Amino acid sequence: MLISRSFRRITKKWFNVQKKTTQGVQSAKEAVFRGGVIIVSAILIIWLSVFLYTAFYYAYMPSMSYVRPVHLQFKSCDEDKGICSFPSAHVQLTKKQNLLMVGQPYKINLHLEMPESPANKELGMFMVCAQLRSRDGFLVEHACRSAMLHYRSTLLHMLSTFTFSPMMIFGTTEEKQNVVLELFGNFEEDQVCIRYINEKH
Repeated sequence: MLISRSFRRITKKWFNVQKKTTQGVQSAKEAVFRGGVIIVSAILIIWLSVFLYTAFYYAYMPSMSYVRPVHLQFKSCDEDKGICSFPSAHVQLTKKQNLLMVGQPYKINLHLEMPESPANKELGMFMVCAQLRSRDGFLVEHACRSAMLHYRSTLLHMLSTFTFSPMMIFGTTEEKQNVVLELFGNFEEDQVCIRYINEKH
């Protein structure tokens, strides 16, 4: 009798321990599952928020910058060598729709790559003028800026030439300067002007 009672107690305790262990494992599985669901949901929400913000930004916000190449043209002389007109270029910003947003201020810069040739050094100061026109040729804005090559002494020119001579020999570097001109510092396209142009068409 004592042996059977002891065996029953041991068996009962064993089942209780097994039951508690099973419940603990089940609780741990549920906790891990809930944590995984929360983490996956948070990742999906963050990804969806980033996607919607990026789509909204690129759909409604203007671009940070627009880059257009400027190809200068001139008229050659009939008798003498050289050019008989000032270099000029026509840059088309848009074809079918407006590139610049109304009411958004823009800064228009011109980057001139000028070789450090004796002719450009002797040229000194020169003027650069720009005109912003509509599709039908209506003058919207006009600006002129003076510019010149940055001065470099003979010693500095010799040192830079000696330092960059290996790259100049292989053609990776050229003796030129990048002259940046701010033609329009705070240009805003006017809605009244656009309405006038559209009504004129």
